[in-house]
Amino acid sequence: MAHLRQHRYIEDERFALAFTRDKHRFSGWGRQRLRQELRQHRIPESVIAAAFAEVFAELDEDEQLQRVLEAKCRQLTHSDPARKRLDQLIRHGLYRGYDYDSVRRLSERLLAASDSDD
Repeated sequence: MAHLRQHRYIEDERFALAFTRDKHRFSGWGRQRLRQELRQHRIPESVIAAAFAEVFAELDEDEQLQRVLEAKCRQLTHSDPARKRLDQLIRHGLYRGYDYDSVRRLSERLLAASDSDD
């Protein structure tokens, strides 16, 4: 363990940065979910803020949310009422850790586009 720490293989900063980047990029997690998970790993808030500053400077959060909601929208049954599909999209976006206003705005836009395609 001492060798790993000495050569910087184990450190909070490195873990927080890699965890944040990978979970946001590959799992589609938003800031709120990432912060919660990092806190469970007992990562200090200053380290979390530094990781967020680096990751979210290079990745667009709205683009990622758009991809997450589009994938969920393809899974929804189009015979369900629009309100039910909207609720499902919003719940999914919030579960992934995105803020309510962005989730609602993009969900409504996606449903309007998918309803006009039908």
